[in-house]
Amino acid sequence: MQITPMRRFLAVALITAGCALAMAPAVTAQVDRVVDPNWTVPRLPDGSPDLQGLWGNKTITPMERPEGVAAFLTDEQIAERNRQRALRQQQQDEAPAQRYEAGGNVGG
Repeated sequence: MQITPMRRFLAVALITAGCALAMAPAVTAQVDRVVDPNWTVPRLPDGSPDLQGLWGNKTITPMERPEGVAAFLTDEQIAERNRQRALRQQQQDEAPAQRYEAGGNVGG
């Protein structure tokens, strides 16, 4: 099949349009939201902010810490936690598989 200038133009146009459409969600996500100036933070009956919602736990810093504990972990503490996590994972990986009798009690 011979590539004519028209086919090349059509291919470039389709690829360009596809790229533009693929980027559209990213551009619309950057639009400034209109903020209601009369909005207030929801409060609980005791007056503290209402923090209900979905919270992720993808942080190694505990959300609540006892008194006297630093707000952030040091690099050494992070390294120690990572070492302990790797050790626990290695112990689990090396543990012998538990064998069960076929037809035995499965619990419940």
